[in-house]
Amino acid sequence: MSKRLGLALVVVLLVGVALHGQECSTQSYLVSRGTAEAAQGAIVQTIDGATRSLDVAVSSFADGAIGDAVVRAAQRGISVRVILPVSARTETGGQYAKLTAGSMPLKLVPAATPFSYRFAVIDGATVISGTYEWAGGTNQTTYGTLTVIRCGSVASGRSKAEEYAVDFSRFWDSLPGMQAVMKPAGAPPVSMLVAIQEIDTDQQCVLLFNRDTVAADLGGWVITDSEGRYVFPQGFELAPGELYHLCIGELNPVDVFLFYLDPEHDELYLIAPDGTLVDQIVW
Repeated sequence: MSKRLGLALVVVLLVGVALHGQECSTQSYLVSRGTAEAAQGAIVQTIDGATRSLDVAVSSFADGAIGDAVVRAAQRGISVRVILPVSARTETGGQYAKLTAGSMPLKLVPAATPFSYRFAVIDGATVISGTYEWAGGTNQTTYGTLTVIRCGSVASGRSKAEEYAVDFSRFWDSLPGMQAVMKPAGAPPVSMLVAIQEIDTDQQCVLLFNRDTVAADLGGWVITDSEGRYVFPQGFELAPGELYHLCIGELNPVDVFLFYLDPEHDELYLIAPDGTLVDQIVW
């Protein structure tokens, strides 16, 4: 397909449509590979126009321009929540590190949970949705669509945008609490050198290793498989170079409701008290 024909596939439609009985304006794009600048620009412009809230749920997020827009929203005081798959931490060009550095609430969908959403809700009144990949114009792998729906206030019932907002909140509440939060002033730094060294599903044990040169205070840290969790007691320290076996129901206090390491497929997360995701293993 020629570049000229590819460019012709970028279509912008501004129409008024009745969605669930409510008038909403709709801006639609048909995007081809390498010609996604208009769609990317529409997302950035819409996010930059947020005045109260921004909720994002996308199965792939490797677009730096959109990532910058989300960070800008958080920096100007917009209430931002982001849902990504756990694979986002290692995605090529992914925005995970940028978003977590911005200390905004972020939750990860476990690998075993099907997740193919690509939508955002702005101020509870505007929705961005479609099959368009949030990967930037030069990295699109397929043809896609993008729709921006803007709904005004309604006398009764919910607009389409409000329905998306409600669905996002339900999805958010169903996920484990692995969200990044603002660190309290004067809080000690989190040691990122504490790692999950090994998992023994036969004995139901986890081996932790402190690679740091100083002791790591693990009081209040959480280790979870997204179903159950173990919270380290206050004052618990892991000496430099120390290996520690955490065996479920044997050597440690049992407050690990539904904590079970499935031999076939599971995930394990090590989370600091401030919400920092320190380490993870998915198998």
